[in-house]
Amino acid sequence: MNDSSLYSCLSEWSKKWNIDLGVSNFSKEYIEKVISLIKDRLKTLSDFTTLTSYFFTTPLVDKAEVEKFSTNHVAILKDLLNVYDGISLELWKASNLEKVSHEYIASKGFTPKEAFMTLRIAVTGSTSTPPIFDVLEALGKEVVTNRIVAIISI
Repeated sequence: MNDSSLYSCLSEWSKKWNIDLGVSNFSKEYIEKVISLIKDRLKTLSDFTTLTSYFFTTPLVDKAEVEKFSTNHVAILKDLLNVYDGISLELWKASNLEKVSHEYIASKGFTPKEAFMTLRIAVTGSTSTPPIFDVLEALGKEVVTNRIVAIISI
């Protein structure tokens, strides 16, 4: 099923059963982009909100979860924030985010798991998401940087 058809099914299902998907403030294009990222994980339509909530609302992030993957979590997030601040909106693409992020961790000696799980939890509140750079692209620069700042300040 393509993303547009799945969007239609979700919309019809949520209306029929009076279920709030939490997406009313977002464009169809954005919702379909999110669908494209999670559809392989979607087993039933009722899984949608669980799998996508961080795309539509700021997640509650447990600082202890962020700290699990690195004792350097604050440094990692501050440095990634600086890296991401330097990326223009035109270059805010998954492939570029992945490239500059890997360059950063290589220069600092962090492992991908250490840096990117810290980032994933900080931005989504979850350890299980679609590929992190696809998530960052979909969320957009402003949302990502705001979420990183919020975690650093806890």
